[in-house]
Amino acid sequence: MCLGHLIKLAWLSACFAFWALSAQAQNFSALARIDSATSAITNAGNDNVLVALQLSQGVPFRVFTLSRPDRLVIDFREVDWTGLDSKTLLQSHKIVGVRFGGYRPGWSRLVAQMGQPMAVADVAMTIAPETEAANLSLLLRPASRAVYDAAAGALFDPRWDLPPDTLDPPRRDKASRRLVVMLDPGHGGIDPGAENRGIKEADLMLLLARELKDTLLRTGDYDVLLTREADVFVSLEDRVRLAHQRGADVFISLHADALAHGV
Repeated sequence: MCLGHLIKLAWLSACFAFWALSAQAQNFSALARIDSATSAITNAGNDNVLVALQLSQGVPFRVFTLSRPDRLVIDFREVDWTGLDSKTLLQSHKIVGVRFGGYRPGWSRLVAQMGQPMAVADVAMTIAPETEAANLSLLLRPASRAVYDAAAGALFDPRWDLPPDTLDPPRRDKASRRLVVMLDPGHGGIDPGAENRGIKEADLMLLLARELKDTLLRTGDYDVLLTREADVFVSLEDRVRLAHQRGADVFISLHADALAHGV
């Protein structure tokens, strides 16, 4: 087993181990509230970054990193982000952006984009016995590109992810069926993409996908599917998985840039 796989497995196991132990003593409901006044992402010395999130109660969570761009992902079941402002939360120049919101029904996500590769050095959630309030503390430490890439990625876990493909996707018989096209309107939900004059890339690409779908269907030569039909977040892994599950012959990802003077 490679080092990166072991690192990812260790962090996910630690997160769920916390939950298993805490659930025995705490009567958690389904939703925790964020305390915006005491939550912050700050520099922690030695080029480290500290992510401190104060919650009204403990909830299950998992932590992992992703590449291209380098970013930290924290999933919760679940958190109400009302009152939290990204500009107030983000107090470290080593993190170039942060976003948060609903991930899927019953789940919440925080994504912090890093200016350089940083590995998760420590993570813990502590519960105050008097109030049941929870503090999630996570330390990021600079890492080499090789170490970061080896640890990046979320391991599949049935408690969090869509089920994996169990059957081979159907093979296309040119004589008997139409070409299956999966259109992938980029971004969505907590990830609006590029913005210009109040127009979000996520909304524009969903509109384009619907128009393109109608155009292709009118030819009678294609079956057309979309990875999302509304303004919701769909992870890259789930977009690809959906295409495999539906037996898509072609996968077309739709994106746009916000340029002041065109190309």
